[in-house]
Amino acid sequence: MASIRSVGLEQPIKVMWMEQENVYQLIYGERRFRACRALGWETIPALEERPKDAKPLERKEILVKQIVENWQREDINPFELLAALSELRDQHGFSQVKIAKLTGKPASEISRLFSLEKIPNDVRTRFQEKGSSISRRHLFALASLRDPGRQKAVVDQVIDGRLSALETEKLIAQQKATKATGGKKAGAPIGVRRFQVAHARVVLQFRKRNISDQDVLEALDEARQQIAEKSKSLPANGKQS
Repeated sequence: MASIRSVGLEQPIKVMWMEQENVYQLIYGERRFRACRALGWETIPALEERPKDAKPLERKEILVKQIVENWQREDINPFELLAALSELRDQHGFSQVKIAKLTGKPASEISRLFSLEKIPNDVRTRFQEKGSSISRRHLFALASLRDPGRQKAVVDQVIDGRLSALETEKLIAQQKATKATGGKKAGAPIGVRRFQVAHARVVLQFRKRNISDQDVLEALDEARQQIAEKSKSLPANGKQS
């Protein structure tokens, strides 16, 4: 509702005219439809289908259309997409291969989405709270950890440290390597601090997780010193021979 109130309805809903019943069947856009009704809209933009002798679509057919339509939306909640896929599998008996064929998506991508079932509800709640900073790629990496406790610890690190998807993958790979060595240290932990300055985004990566402001200042001072020493070694024209 807040989004539609602010910027309007950017994506119309889709309906199919059922001549015999004299009604429209909603194909996709139910949440948008309900939001507009709650806002008091009397009309709403819609794409209309008018096939001859149209019969109401079955739930499974509507699900497939909704999945195809929603897949490319950047704001789609991956757990909502997972719920639709799970319904096709569990309630309508669709295999992953059949889902891939009907939606036109690679079977590997369908499998990766089903891997999100390994993420427990409390971690999903954390995602709901900070969804804008966590991508689908973050979640795929998180799902590769089977221990729910470790998943929760990692998602806290991702959110608090604003880790990128690549940094998250490295962190999880590091944790797996540590577990594989029986708890022995397989590599230094990763801590990240980010700063947005006038003309750049500064990212500092530390070989430890707990980072103080003093650590940041010392790292910046050391980097500044290295630049100064490098500048002294350059010839007058500023180019190295």
